[in-house]
Amino acid sequence: MADAILSLPDEARVAELMRAPQEVMRLARMGASHQTRLSFMRAILRRVKREGWQVERTLWDVDEKGVGVGVYEARGPERIYSLIAYANDLPPEKRSDRVIATEWDASFALFDGVPAKADIDRLRDNVPKQEAGRCAASELVLSRANRSVRLFDHVADCLS
Repeated sequence: MADAILSLPDEARVAELMRAPQEVMRLARMGASHQTRLSFMRAILRRVKREGWQVERTLWDVDEKGVGVGVYEARGPERIYSLIAYANDLPPEKRSDRVIATEWDASFALFDGVPAKADIDRLRDNVPKQEAGRCAASELVLSRANRSVRLFDHVADCLS
């Protein structure tokens, strides 16, 4: 019995259970996949509303060029989470909208609690390094973003 629980199905059984790529990867079927009441974003927004969470910008040290740091706090009944956002002045030649980019216009850390100035300063050096940086257990998620090389200027021109 224990062997049956710990063993994995053999390749033939896996192949038998799997659906063909032509069935699973049809564009019409993939386009029909919409959020449900069980989707994470809907579930978390219902919880935030039900529990009366408060979101507040607690730090905004961003200059007229859009460079600096901002902190937003989400206060729930039991915990506080802070989003620390760093905006950089990235020269166009260093900008890439490819996943292999090594420098970013913006980088973010989701922090468990309220970050002290020392945390914000430490993360300023480490968050842009992503996996190569040093983070503590209080940093729950790292993220980064670049303006789209192909799209940003076009959209800015259309809006001006």
